[in-house]
Amino acid sequence: MSKEVIKEIKKMFFMILIMSALELLLFFAFGYFNMAVLYGTLLGALVSFLNFLFLGITVEISVKKGKGGAQGTMGLSYTVRLLFIALAVIFAIKSPNINYVAAVIPLIFPRLGIMITNLFNKKKGADA
Repeated sequence: MSKEVIKEIKKMFFMILIMSALELLLFFAFGYFNMAVLYGTLLGALVSFLNFLFLGITVEISVKKGKGGAQGTMGLSYTVRLLFIALAVIFAIKSPNINYVAAVIPLIFPRLGIMITNLFNKKKGADA
């Protein structure tokens, strides 16, 4: 993997970690915290991070393949990653020890992390 991809993956790991901690704090503050919430948050954060990791790896592989091979690789990757997320959500719903709401919330953390990163990058560009 390239240094740039590794840098982005590390950045996303810490963003997911911070947002997961905030999620747990909110559940605690509103009086809904229990072990099922902790397990759900951990499951959701893990799935969210792995999804982002697999996306980064796939994008790097696709860039090397060129336009024709990239479309097929990205399409297959999307399908497999979506199936992975669906299986994790179904597992969370079926498991009595996992709060499925707490597991689903972290799935949006990478998108939020990207939006936050872009916001700060725009502010840095405006200051320069």
